[in-house]
Amino acid sequence: MSPDVLDQSLDNILGLLASSGVVRAFLKFLAPNDNSKNQPYLAKGDLSVLSMLPMGTISESREGKTPAFRASFPLYWITPDGSAEPAPGSKLIVYPKYPEVRLSGFLQGTRHAPNALMASRLPGRILILGVTGDRRVLGVTLHPDSPAAIELTKRADGFERQGVLFSIPLVGTTNSRDRLLSLLGEVHRARWTNSVRLTSEGLVPCIGTNCGGCTLEALMGIASNSKPGPDFEDWEIKGHLTRGFDRSPTGQVTLMTPAPTGGLYKEDAVGFVQRFGYPDRSNAGRRNFSSPHRVGQRNAKTGLTASLIGFDLDEGTIAGFDGRLTLTDDDGFQAAAWDFPSLMEKWIGKHSKAAFVPYLSKPVPHQQYAFGHTILLGEGTDFFLFLKELAAGHVAYDPGIWVENGRLGKARSQFRVAARYVPNLYRVVDQASVR
Repeated sequence: MSPDVLDQSLDNILGLLASSGVVRAFLKFLAPNDNSKNQPYLAKGDLSVLSMLPMGTISESREGKTPAFRASFPLYWITPDGSAEPAPGSKLIVYPKYPEVRLSGFLQGTRHAPNALMASRLPGRILILGVTGDRRVLGVTLHPDSPAAIELTKRADGFERQGVLFSIPLVGTTNSRDRLLSLLGEVHRARWTNSVRLTSEGLVPCIGTNCGGCTLEALMGIASNSKPGPDFEDWEIKGHLTRGFDRSPTGQVTLMTPAPTGGLYKEDAVGFVQRFGYPDRSNAGRRNFSSPHRVGQRNAKTGLTASLIGFDLDEGTIAGFDGRLTLTDDDGFQAAAWDFPSLMEKWIGKHSKAAFVPYLSKPVPHQQYAFGHTILLGEGTDFFLFLKELAAGHVAYDPGIWVENGRLGKARSQFRVAARYVPNLYRVVDQASVR
């Protein structure tokens, strides 16, 4: 057996994580009550950690007196011989009232996990969590007297803080931000580009209202609708129209496109459009449902009002069970609904880090786009920031759905925000120049 990795130097441990596919690493200095009995907390005061760590499907828990959410957590413990052992019972518990995130079940079903250290109240222990490119989490617990723990304690002031966690650089890795800005520099220098999108068969012409974003993704080598997670490494890429690269942003940004999880739409999408849609002006056999819906405002075209159920705006937290966004008619009939767990899962799954790229558009002689040199980078979001902007009416449900001759055609349930409100969705916002 090779030497115990837990007694190796910090560089050796971080090198092992990097060689195992880890692209981001975090540490937490464990307090005495951070143990298997009391559940170590990974976030306290905000939920931004959820956008940094991978997890499974989020569901509501009603075991306590206040709302809570839970999700499986793909944790693997690094064993003494350097291999990775799964911890199948691991899960994250989210308590939105406080708010905080706790790690639970991390020793269940394991043989070589750091049981003694994680079950103890020994002060000075350190937990390292490394996130791999394939969305696993590799865990290491360090004894306070180990060489790596001593070195980390000395160097902690130089690490970037992420709530109760610290972000630590890895041996032999480069910065995804630098790679992103370098690629966007190439896109910017391409100047005017024909409207295209990238498919499995290569570049094809793009026709439609969302072709600015499709062309940007195509130039970056990103296929349309290719994956549910971030577009480029750990960055979500969003394009928005502007009147000039040196002017304030003006366009709308599509944030995500989750379909309703409840209401009539979930049961009968065609019936939903036939009941709440409106006739197309140029096609007698078609009905449309495509108008912005903002919380607290009745939409004149559809007769529906958006409401947030279970969200306390004054406290900025989820206050009741069965929290959801709803669209209801004047009689209170629920036409569509999105439960908070599904919205939370969609939001944090894509918006851990996001780059917002301005573009210019010209239709002559055919649709072309040019992309800007100054990019807005957002990091450290959490679901409450999204709900606050939804409650304020800055984020709108702005669908593009239609039915023709009794059949569902396009069904795009999108949430959009004016580009000027994008900074409200992130805790850290930076204007960066491409390279």
